[in-house]
This record gives sequence, structure tokens and C-alpha cells, in this order.
Amino acid sequence: MFHAYAFVPVPPFLVYSVADRNGKIIHTTPIDLPRSVMMHDLAITGKYTLFLDAPVVMDMAGAMRGKPFKWEPKFGARIGVLPRHAAGDKVRWFEIKPCFVFHVFNAFEDGDEVNLYGCRYPKYPDLANLIPQAANDPGAGGAVGDIPIAYRWRLNLKTGKITEGALDEFDCEFPRIDDRLAGAKTRYGYGLSVSSGTAHVKFDFVKNTNERHDLGKGRETGEGVFVPRKDGKNEDDGYLISFVYDHAERQSEMAIIDCRDFKKSVIARVLIPQRVPNGFHGIWLDDDVL
Repeated sequence: MFHAYAFVPVPPFLVYSVADRNGKIIHTTPIDLPRSVMMHDLAITGKYTLFLDAPVVMDMAGAMRGKPFKWEPKFGARIGVLPRHAAGDKVRWFEIKPCFVFHVFNAFEDGDEVNLYGCRYPKYPDLANLIPQAANDPGAGGAVGDIPIAYRWRLNLKTGKITEGALDEFDCEFPRIDDRLAGAKTRYGYGLSVSSGTAHVKFDFVKNTNERHDLGKGRETGEGVFVPRKDGKNEDDGYLISFVYDHAERQSEMAIIDCRDFKKSVIARVLIPQRVPNGFHGIWLDDDVL
């Protein structure tokens, strides 16, 4: 499941497609939007695909100055729910508090409800200055300034009711789960503390708790990828792996954290003889998959 959004002010502003396991596109449909917006991610459940229509609009004049996106909260925000292979005019929209979301953990169905977990910004962030700020956004459920936090939206398909709120006040980006469970109900998620750049976070969505693993001062890291243990018994039976750069040692490494004992020191450091540039996303493939 994937989507394309338009950079130019010519509809359709959103097109959604489905490809089969052989890479053949088996379904494509336009979805009507009132304006061209930046839509970075989507989510899936077993039956539906979810779209995030946030008020980050394309700004052609701003693009000439290197800033193609503009925050326009007056347009509001909403989540669209579309049956997997339905035409775009079958999308159902749920109005939510204005916000922006780059990345989602996961989505799943629970009775009449669709749950979406993601990292919510109270407004489109200044990406060059993601630091904690003093002013609270009263409507953000705990988010402050430009900082994203782990957040949940619950959409009742029967009543149309929306429930939303922060999972806690811990800043979080680059959310990940056990990828095998995408679209199914998940208990655990993993993220990065963007304000520190040195700490990973493990969330328990059932208990509404989190654990922090700090890699240490001067040790810069990025997105962690969950790697399931072979023959693992529980959802968190596996490892979180990320690239780390130690500024003092001028050394890149791959750090491995045991997700069952998340606060414990890394269980392995794979030293890398060359600097690994900072990046964004990754995926783990087992030998048998390759």
C-alpha cells in the first residue's frame, strides 16, 4: 500500500495504490483533497488504509526560497479511513485536533474502532531546531513547542466518535514495531528521543508505560530497527539495532539492545572502521529471506 501526493496545484492531490507480492499494481484510485498537502506516511489495518490530511500545504512562492511547506492550522486536520481496495470516494474522514505527523507506529482494528499510534507534532516543526521549548500547546495533550510525542487516535466507525490523546509526555520520533505485526494489534513500540539524540524509548501500549535506554553523552544515534529473536515467544522477544556515532572516540558502531531488558547496557557493539553517515530508515532481512 502506498500513496503519492502532489507538489503542484493541480488535482488529484492524492493518489493511492496497492501492489501485490510480485510488485504488480492491482489497484489505483485518486482521493479528493481540497488542497495539496504534505503527507509523509500512511498506516494500514487488516481491512483499511489510513491517510493523514494535516494542514501543511504546498507553498509555491516559499519553494523558491527553499521552504515549500507552510503551516496553515485554519484548514484543520483529519484522518481518512478507506477500505483496502475501495475507490477513493469511499474514504471516510474523521476531524482531529490540528497537528502534523511524519511517522506512525501502527494501526489496527479493535471491534468498531480503528486505533492509530503515531508521533504527533502540535504544528509543523522547524526541522533545524528540534529542541524542547517552554510554551505548552493546550490542545496537544502534553506536546510542547515543536517536539513530537507518542500519541493515539481512536476512531469509532459505528458512532463517528473520535478519542485522542498523548501516551505520555516523552518526546518521540522514528517509531517502529515488530514489522511482522503491521496492521495487527501490537503491544510494544520503539522510538528515538529527538531532543537528546542519544536515547531509545520502548513503549508498552497496554500499560501506558515506557522505558528509556540512554546510550550516553556524545553518542549520537538514529532510528532503531526491531529484530525478532528466532523462535521468540513474546512480542518484545528480540533486539533493537541502531547505528551510533561516538563523537569523543570518532567511532561508528552498530549497537544491539535486548528489548526484554531494555534499560540494560547494550549486549553487543559492532565497531565499524568507517564513519556511517546519519540516515533515516532501515529494515532487517534475515538470511533465509535473502
